Amino acid sequence: MEQDTGSRSTPWPLAIPVNDYLGFSIFTLLCCCLPLGIAALIYSISQQSSLNHTISS
Repeated sequence: MEQDTGSRSTPWPLAIPVNDYLGFSIFTLLCCCLPLGIAALIYSISQQSSLNHTISS
């Protein structure tokens, strides 16, 4: 029997968690460029929530 490798969801927690760079995105938002900081913050939060959704499923 072969495992289905086409699936994108992981049924178990990752051994090495993916870094979401939330701190860097907040720093960019406050100190550098407001439009890029907002985009970085949005993508960082969406990555974090998708990772939490994958782990809890």
